Amino acid sequence: MDIEIVEAKDRFSVVHFGAGTGDMFTQYHCPKCGGITTVSDSKIRDSLFNDRSILPSEIIARFEERRPVRRDAWEEFYDFNCRSCHKSVRVVYIPDEFRMAAHNFILKSVIELCI
Repeated sequence: MDIEIVEAKDRFSVVHFGAGTGDMFTQYHCPKCGGITTVSDSKIRDSLFNDRSILPSEIIARFEERRPVRRDAWEEFYDFNCRSCHKSVRVVYIPDEFRMAAHNFILKSVIELCI
């Protein structure tokens, strides 16, 4: 079980989306299976300032070990599985408040479980 870390621009169709950007979603392109997983701004917004994850605790621990989320640098994360092959993925992002309670999101890093 290996972990790969890449820049978000290498996996996502748009790396800055949400309120005020004109884009309300982005698409993750899986390097393993070629599948596309759509991630909406509402899914990212639901993860904002939240430590919950859908991934198993042992995978979360490995992700944190390799690439910790730097909350002191305003980083947050969103965990999901590839829609096609179910590979575990974490995207690290920075929220930007566009207006009061309306955010857009800047995707930074992608952490992937390589099986």
